[in-house]
Amino acid sequence: MRKKTARILGAFGIAAAATLIFLASHEEKKNSVVNNCKGVTMTIEDGTVSEDGLVLDICNESENELTFEEDFILEKWTKGQWYKMPSQSLTHDWEDEPLVVEPHTVAEGACPVNWLEDYGKLPNGQYRLLKKFQTKDETEYVLAVTFSL
Repeated sequence: MRKKTARILGAFGIAAAATLIFLASHEEKKNSVVNNCKGVTMTIEDGTVSEDGLVLDICNESENELTFEEDFILEKWTKGQWYKMPSQSLTHDWEDEPLVVEPHTVAEGACPVNWLEDYGKLPNGQYRLLKKFQTKDETEYVLAVTFSL
């Protein structure tokens, strides 16, 4: 009886562990609404994409002042869907001041992104970078850009 119980518990443990590993490595995108703030766009500065980072330009044609923090999320296109990439970093050390983009201005080259610490060097593939920002009334939005390596 003990051996049978041990085998059942062992099989259950292996199945549970496999499920957790699968879910952690294939977490679906939760930010399905992106680029929905009228008059605000984010683009990648020409010639800046590499395996360890890129530079973003942010165009604010709205009436709102926008505040961007340094953090970002990377997703990879896999099997017809965007999946959030797991971060390799256990801590985030955001020391820089937030980037503030005034109404009717373009912040060219003002937002360098380096993902080496959080994600390592990226292999070839199609990626999406998400960056959150807030307006003065603290409404939060998400911008996204896609790129390939």
